[in-house]
Amino acid sequence: MERAKRLVLGEEEVKIAGTGEDGVNQIRALLGLHTFVTNVNLPNTGQITNLPLGAIVETNAVFTGDSVTPVMSGAIPYTVSSLVSRVCYEQLALQEAIAHRRLDEIFAVFCMDPLVSCSMKEAKMLFDEMVENTKEYLGMYR
Repeated sequence: MERAKRLVLGEEEVKIAGTGEDGVNQIRALLGLHTFVTNVNLPNTGQITNLPLGAIVETNAVFTGDSVTPVMSGAIPYTVSSLVSRVCYEQLALQEAIAHRRLDEIFAVFCMDPLVSCSMKEAKMLFDEMVENTKEYLGMYR
């Protein structure tokens, strides 16, 4: 509080320093102040050739004045493609279920997740509890 008072009264100079956060660099690049390359989550527009278009993927991207352009990286190795593509297709199924407001389809995608290792009855109870606890945000699903 004492420091805040000194700053407000002009008794101490405000020191402005960079944070090192990627978000700041991304905004600066979008403002045209520099070019910045970092990894972000974007829709697949072909930068990963053996994953479905539109799936959200972690990718390198070039940030420049008013644009974010994914870096084309080609195909992911076959040794991991089945694991990654599974997640992509689950993600696309979830997007469609949400767009059509279908809780039964959202539940089906929830059950596909490898981390859901309980019985179907327990999964349904957990899902219903999550829906109940967030119902104030789910008015469009009624």
